[in-house]
Amino acid sequence: MRRAVVLVAIGLSVQVACGPSKPANQGASITCPSGKALLDGVCVSQMVADYVACVRAQGAQLGSERSNRLSADVGAVGVRAGGAYEVSDALNKQYATSDANVGEIIRTCNKLAGISGERPAAPPVADAPPSATKADANSQIGNTSPKSFRWFYMGKSEESRVWSRTGERSFQERYPDGTMGDFTIIARAEVDGDQGVILRRVPDNRQEFFVPNKGSKRMVLRMRNKSAENDQGIGTAAWFDLGEMSAVE
Repeated sequence: MRRAVVLVAIGLSVQVACGPSKPANQGASITCPSGKALLDGVCVSQMVADYVACVRAQGAQLGSERSNRLSADVGAVGVRAGGAYEVSDALNKQYATSDANVGEIIRTCNKLAGISGERPAAPPVADAPPSATKADANSQIGNTSPKSFRWFYMGKSEESRVWSRTGERSFQERYPDGTMGDFTIIARAEVDGDQGVILRRVPDNRQEFFVPNKGSKRMVLRMRNKSAENDQGIGTAAWFDLGEMSAVE
């Protein structure tokens, strides 16, 4: 019987397998873009991969059957999640009130990942150029950003996600299973020649998203990890594409 030893640490997952080599059709490697890591054959954000690794490592103490179930559940959520908070929230809804041990695992991994469970106050919109006032900046955000749009995670039709404006400075994303995530606009910006707004998911605010203005040359939702920031608290990492926007209103 083939055996596997899995060593897991936050930020690092190493798998050492003992036994027969993998079949030839499993030999192809998958290279994820910067800021992403491989999770069950899917490229996800590094923070999501780390959170899933934490839950799986902590869950190993539950016994074979419960551990395998938790591992499968957190993996299924992780490959669809945009941030670690989504994974935490989904597990809380499924386990927190029915399994005290899993609830403790969630709290432990939340602490390690810096997830408080409380939604922080929305950050201020970054200062507009000298020629515009902050009131102008808010007005421009409201007039130029889409009211709603759809995009497909990994280009899959079954992974349709819909973003809708819920306020002057906020969006909400609805996932295929009906769960939702909230985003707050923090600044206006130009990316690859397109004007738009930068948002952060709340409360998991270590990722930033760029939504271009209506009519931009590239109607593409972008994301980056906030690994470094400028003096205004805005991230400086490179953007990568999440998916093309459709049904833009």
